[in-house]
Amino acid sequence: MTNFSNLRGELFEGRATAPAITMIYHRAVAEQEKLPIEHYGPFAINQITKSYGKLWTITINEHEYQTVSPYEAAHGDIATWKFALWGTHRDKRAIARLRKFFPQTLGQLCKEPPWHLYEGPQLRNGLIERNENLENLPYLVGKNRLDTKALNNSDYLFSIPDNALKAIPQEECFIRVRGGNKGLLVSEPPHVIMNAAWKYSIYSDTYFVVRPRQIGLSAPPVEADRLRALSVFLSSSLVKYYLFFQAPQWGIERNRITLNTVRSIPIPSLTLEQVEQLAALQKELVSMELEQDAKYAQAYLDEQIIRILNAPESITTLVTEFLELRLKLVGGGTREAIQKAQQRPNQKVLQEYAQQLTSDLDGFLDFGKTHHRVVVERSRDLICCTVEFVRSDHAFTPVVKEASSQNGQMFTRLQQELKAEFTQWVYVQRGLKIFSSSSVSLYKVPQLINWTRTQAMNDADDMIAEILSTERQHR
Repeated sequence: MTNFSNLRGELFEGRATAPAITMIYHRAVAEQEKLPIEHYGPFAINQITKSYGKLWTITINEHEYQTVSPYEAAHGDIATWKFALWGTHRDKRAIARLRKFFPQTLGQLCKEPPWHLYEGPQLRNGLIERNENLENLPYLVGKNRLDTKALNNSDYLFSIPDNALKAIPQEECFIRVRGGNKGLLVSEPPHVIMNAAWKYSIYSDTYFVVRPRQIGLSAPPVEADRLRALSVFLSSSLVKYYLFFQAPQWGIERNRITLNTVRSIPIPSLTLEQVEQLAALQKELVSMELEQDAKYAQAYLDEQIIRILNAPESITTLVTEFLELRLKLVGGGTREAIQKAQQRPNQKVLQEYAQQLTSDLDGFLDFGKTHHRVVVERSRDLICCTVEFVRSDHAFTPVVKEASSQNGQMFTRLQQELKAEFTQWVYVQRGLKIFSSSSVSLYKVPQLINWTRTQAMNDADDMIAEILSTERQHR
């Protein structure tokens, strides 16, 4: 299977932007175990374009190739294909850990009244839609309805500006009898409005009717502080990360969240102290938005969520780097997102990569008799990370340095060999690992996306798997 979702803006030269796939398959033999599904998802960031910007060839990058279990695929879970295109086994494990860390779901919380979770009602114009079976709701005349467009344009993330609330005219106070009026239950404050593209989750204690396709969450007044606290959690990067891998359309075509996906969000069982802290944080974020520059409000919110809920660092690292780099490459990515992902990693980034790699490898051999000496050599064309296995009772500090002129010339030749033409229309970008009896050398192109802490975790996993496989072969 080749998934062209990330190339949807390039594939048809602007004539269409719909995602596309190609599939090659054959009938399974009943008596034989099914082979893994080969999934290839090319990213626009790794493709070669002509001077006028059009895609002319396909570059196959080894990191874009994954296998999917046919038995897992048979379950029909959308997350299987989201992980294949966007994630790794680390992301899959992180989602599972989030569900275990936060055992209750939002849907379970709202299973019994007086908590309610619904999409906004579809109010109708009774003067125009006379053929519909409509119910008149006169008590809505003059009540406020949320103007989603005005709210989106305001860039507010934690409060609702006055100009985003508009009075409902008398002729629009009708609702379809068949559709029901459950959506009106989330109009009552206190409530939270959740944007369909998950741009914001805003708490409010003001009455307003939620627009169709937007999602509302309401609670009894005695639970106002708990709802405030939940609104902060729902605004966190942890939830955004979870939703990305669960929402069917996000990252494939449109950033659209469904009600069923929102119901599945794992939420914390908050203590009274945590409720107080998060409710106070919500009020602080509103003040920041109204009185100060809220440019760094999201980063501050995430820091406080991690501290208050004591979220595992291994998960928060994955979340932060995914949202900062990979998520911004949806649909091919903006020019700024592509430039950031392709920029050369600096000394600090490489040092963090090397330290993460060292920690993960040392953590695997937890008996303390062997440690790993990591040396990163960087040049203009390639970066080499060498891991040496050393009999020692103490850990080593990783070293990042410039490659010597001799090694730099060798790296240039290697880079040219690793990017080879397969056919006139296809190029292959290979990685390189060199194994010896006491070390492993890993060569990759000098792009930030290849040298993050998350990639260090993945590289550590690959090295451990290679070592274990080699040991089994020599038994």
